Amino acid sequence: MAGGLGRRERDRAATAGLIGPEAGMALFDTARTLPHAHLVPVALDLARLREQAKGQPVPALLRGLVRAPAERTRAGAAAPRDLAADLARLPEPEQRRTLLDLVRAQAAAVLGYDGPDAVAADHAFTKLGFDSLTAVELRNRLTAATALRLPAALVFEHPTPAALAAHLWTSLAVSTDPAGAGTADVLAGLDRLEAAVGRLAAAGADSPEVADRLRALLARVTEGETDAAGVKTAVADRLEDASASDVFDFIDKELGLS
Repeated sequence: MAGGLGRRERDRAATAGLIGPEAGMALFDTARTLPHAHLVPVALDLARLREQAKGQPVPALLRGLVRAPAERTRAGAAAPRDLAADLARLPEPEQRRTLLDLVRAQAAAVLGYDGPDAVAADHAFTKLGFDSLTAVELRNRLTAATALRLPAALVFEHPTPAALAAHLWTSLAVSTDPAGAGTADVLAGLDRLEAAVGRLAAAGADSPEVADRLRALLARVTEGETDAAGVKTAVADRLEDASASDVFDFIDKELGLS
């Protein structure tokens, strides 16, 4: 079987520690002369395996020899990317395109292609050259990129890059934001606003300008809000005489931002 592999397949096999047919047959002849019942001849490049362990899981069989580097949190170090949070800031079409680009790029890397353009979105993985070993490698790469628990048969259950990207989008449970408003960024801004208004209130300061801006902002957020009887709530009337601290207290209670 190894004798029928092409150059790309041989290179990938060497990366995984497999040996060529000539060396394999010589080792087979040697193994027949030994008293051991089970032998696994494999060419291990531990330096290469340690480098690979930085970006993808170490195979269970090799974890006693090559351990993944421990993650350390250092002052000023960048936090790990949260793919779902990054996607949530994008409109849905861009979310799906980002995941498709991810799948195609990782598939190209596994197969040894020059780039993602060589991986057509609607071509079956089996037609692209995937087998059981490369399917597991792609699963491992996507697991590292998405932090999802993905099955070993991932590429067979979702047989094209487009289908697999759609599955990842669903599995990540991305909150869509068609207008691209960036809900997470808005909430982060409100956190900062809460702290600032809290400092004003603690100092006993009362700023009509702040109150006016908060009223206008709240009116935009709650436009069309109705009460239990279905009657439109007149937010401006409710807050007409409110101070800045009163307005922010209203935001806490009504929008649950405290």
